[in-house]
Amino acid sequence: MNRIILLEGLPGTGKTTNSYRLFEQLVRNGRDVRWLHEVSQPHPTLFFSESCLTKEEYRLFTEKYPEAAGMVGSIAEVRSATVG
Repeated sequence: MNRIILLEGLPGTGKTTNSYRLFEQLVRNGRDVRWLHEVSQPHPTLFFSESCLTKEEYRLFTEKYPEAAGMVGSIAEVRSATVG
């Protein structure tokens, strides 16, 4: 199972430093991890330009999480083969 850990805060508060220290500790513990800086491309949280679901994945998502379907549907960008 994949997981994503996001650190957020004001500039200069140590997000990069602390996230990299967390990355190093996870590696030392034998975890298979990737560290991505906020300006890395492609970035997994750039939902509208890079992240998308197939139409079937989107349908399954909205069935599994009906409480989120309305909000996600109001901002979703439906393309020919994907939904972003």
